[in-house]
Amino acid sequence: MLKTKAVFERKTDDFQPRDCVIEKIIELASQEYDAFSKNMLDDYDFIKDNIDLMYCDGEGVYHCLLVVGQDRRDGILVESEGSSYARYSSFLPNAADFLAAQQEQKPAPGLKLKDLMSISLQDIHLVHIDEEIELATVCELKSDTLTLEGREEWADVLNADVVRIFNGIYGVQVECSGVKAQRLSDFSLMLAGHCPAQDYEKWVAQEPEAPEIQMKQL
Repeated sequence: MLKTKAVFERKTDDFQPRDCVIEKIIELASQEYDAFSKNMLDDYDFIKDNIDLMYCDGEGVYHCLLVVGQDRRDGILVESEGSSYARYSSFLPNAADFLAAQQEQKPAPGLKLKDLMSISLQDIHLVHIDEEIELATVCELKSDTLTLEGREEWADVLNADVVRIFNGIYGVQVECSGVKAQRLSDFSLMLAGHCPAQDYEKWVAQEPEAPEIQMKQL
């Protein structure tokens, strides 16, 4: 059984899909994305700041933003037509998978590993373009995975060039260049917890502890 999300129309004879061009990807924090997806007719600065990128051209092609959220697999296409709200919008299920597939087919020039972190990568393996390295499963790699110290310590790895993303024998693999092979391997092993505890705590942001629930006495 396969699961996904979709928007259903009642008694639709023709969906009339439109060609569209994604001019820019806007990544929001998970709570901001959830709020936006439930209030798309409100005005938003990120739409206002990118008004010039959204329009319908002479051939009927929609030029739009793709709005995604941290830890969210889906996305929303927005064409505001000169407004600060989502005048035209479309739900894009599995947007994270779509972006990964597009990267595999046509790598964007200059794309860095740190750029991919905006779409929250899960269960991936980092591989080097030229050398075989020791691999470790990176359970999650997102924009807030590392602390400030972690970003500084691993800046060379975060600035590695992404050559391609593909399904290999280890699952989803991100092939990188422009970084030393050993550093890439050490980064993966560190994220998997194979490093001194004090280094892990210094470089990897810790999940906030859930508040204790205190029972009131009646």
